[in-house]
Amino acid sequence: MPNNKTGLVTGLIEKPNFENSPSNLASIGRYVLTPDIFDILRNQSVGFAGEIQLADSINKQAENNRVETLLLNGKRFDFGNIQGYVEAIKHIASNYKFDKKYLSKKFDDEIKNGTNNLFLELISFK
Repeated sequence: MPNNKTGLVTGLIEKPNFENSPSNLASIGRYVLTPDIFDILRNQSVGFAGEIQLADSINKQAENNRVETLLLNGKRFDFGNIQGYVEAIKHIASNYKFDKKYLSKKFDDEIKNGTNNLFLELISFK
């Protein structure tokens, strides 16, 4: 959670449920880390999902005022599930004029083949 006055993060929680989420902000997994993170990770106990979580180690740094935040403006998509992937493709495609038949066939092929080149192709259009 960022401290609005300083831009410092005061804590980081790995995948909190909606009811217990302390803010409406999300960490999107892009970090510039200091070397001491490795010492913290070595001593980190198992966390969420029975794994050692980087977020828990970053949280330890945040407790010591060692983590800063950068708020980003824009649309964010969750590529960890099919719905987020499809929403991203629709969003990119809606900003350009594409042949709908081409997109439909390409998308069907992507699903059939289990590939994800359509999104990369869409974002390469300028």
